Amino acid sequence: VTVTYGYFTALHWSITQFHGNVDLNPYNMRERIFAVFVVLFGMLVFSSCVSTVTNMMLQVRNTYKQKNLQRQRLREYFLQHQVSAELTVVV
Repeated sequence: VTVTYGYFTALHWSITQFHGNVDLNPYNMRERIFAVFVVLFGMLVFSSCVSTVTNMMLQVRNTYKQKNLQRQRLREYFLQHQVSAELTVVV
């Protein structure tokens, strides 16, 4: 076993610990390198999905926040200018 193969084995093992034990065991250097790249690619795709969902949730949150801020400003305006309750409800 070469030193490079040992390093790739350690890298493969450490990466697979993020999602649990791996059932398939590569037997040579080419299989080990392929396995490392597949696991890294999977982690990249998963991270991108999580990032996209998080970004979408933040956009929705900011939209609600802006809408609530506009409502609050409108209520303050109505109170300052003594707009009737009937007109306030309609608006």
